[in-house]
Amino acid sequence: MRFQQSEMTRVLEGLSARGSTADGRAAERHRRDPGSGPLGAIPAAPESRAGRDLLQTLTGRHSSLTYSTRPVPTAEVFAMLHAALLGDVEDWRLDALAGPLDVFVIVLRGEHDDTGVHHVTPSGVRRVATSRQVDPGRLSVQRELADASGLVTVCASLDQADTWAGSHGYRVMVVRAAMMAYDFHLRCQSRGLTGTTLGGFIVASVKHLIEADGVTRQPLFSCTYAYPRHDRD
Repeated sequence: MRFQQSEMTRVLEGLSARGSTADGRAAERHRRDPGSGPLGAIPAAPESRAGRDLLQTLTGRHSSLTYSTRPVPTAEVFAMLHAALLGDVEDWRLDALAGPLDVFVIVLRGEHDDTGVHHVTPSGVRRVATSRQVDPGRLSVQRELADASGLVTVCASLDQADTWAGSHGYRVMVVRAAMMAYDFHLRCQSRGLTGTTLGGFIVASVKHLIEADGVTRQPLFSCTYAYPRHDRD
C-alpha cells in the first residue's frame, strides 16, 4: 500500500479543524422532546447496599453478558443516572455551547409496572413509551443484551456540536457520552450490579420513540445493567 503523506496530512488537518462542516445554524432548529406531560421528580433511591470504594470497584470491574432475571429497582437506576448526568454538566460546562447530553433508559425488567422507555434529564424523568412498544431482541446485534434488566443510551445533538466546533465538537460529545456511561457503569459495579458498555446499539429499534433523527438527537454510547446471574437463577 502506497503512503501519500500529503493526503494523510489533509485528513489530520481536517480532524483538528473547528469550523462547522454544515450550515452552522443549529440554533434555528429545535429538537423535539419525546413524550408528553411534565417531567417528574427523580424518585428517591431505596436504601442502597454498602458499596465498594473506587479502587475496589476498578480492580473488580468486569463486563458481563449473562444476567439474573431479578429486576433492578428502577428508582436506584434513575438516581445513579441523574448523579452521572449532573457530573457531566458540572465537569464540562458545555451545555450552552455544544449542547446537553440526553439520556434514555429502556427498562426491560423493573418493579411496580415501570418498564418501558424513560427520558432522564437534569430536571427530572418521564416515561415516553411502554414496554409493549419495544422489541428487546432488536436493541442490539448481541441478542443476549436483551436479558439485562435494562439498557441505557446516551445521546447528543450532532447539529449543535458541529455548529460549536465542527468535527472537534463531535469528538468532544462522544467523549462526554462515554464518560457519563462509564460513570453510571462504575456506580452499578460498586453496588454489586453488572453489565457491559457498548457502541452497537441499534438506533432504529427505538428512534421513533425517542425522536432520534440522527441530527438533533443521536445515540453515541450505551450500556446495560442487571444483577449478576448465579447458579440458582
